[in-house]
Amino acid sequence: MARTDISNLYRDSKCVYFYSPIHKIEDFYRLIDITINPVLFGSGMATKIMESLMFEKPVITTSVGLAGFSAFKDTIKVADSVGDWVALLNSIRSEKDEFFMEFRASIGSVARGWRSDLVYSQLDDVLSRRTASNRSEEHTSELQSRQYL
Repeated sequence: MARTDISNLYRDSKCVYFYSPIHKIEDFYRLIDITINPVLFGSGMATKIMESLMFEKPVITTSVGLAGFSAFKDTIKVADSVGDWVALLNSIRSEKDEFFMEFRASIGSVARGWRSDLVYSQLDDVLSRRTASNRSEEHTSELQSRQYL
């Protein structure tokens, strides 16, 4: 489904908004109340979940989306079936204040201690090392292939 199709589908909604472009990530997280990540496949740690927790926003995802966030298994809400999603979203809608109070209590000092500049710096370091490692492996492979010619 194209973005315009999705925009048209929710154009009369009082709770779904489309913001584009976002120049500063902080501005985006100031605008939202909750992050929904209905991912069905993938691997690794989702940056959007890390950012959401860093900006103290509740997260709803699937078991797949929870990968890499086991420390937050009591904080992140998980829904794997359509019925689970509907029940969870209806529960949040009817008990909004309790939901957010529970989230703030469970997030603890871990996410509050994350500073965006440190998180992004660490992420950049990891990506730089991975890129350097990949280049080194490519170079080694190229050298090995030359020896056998």
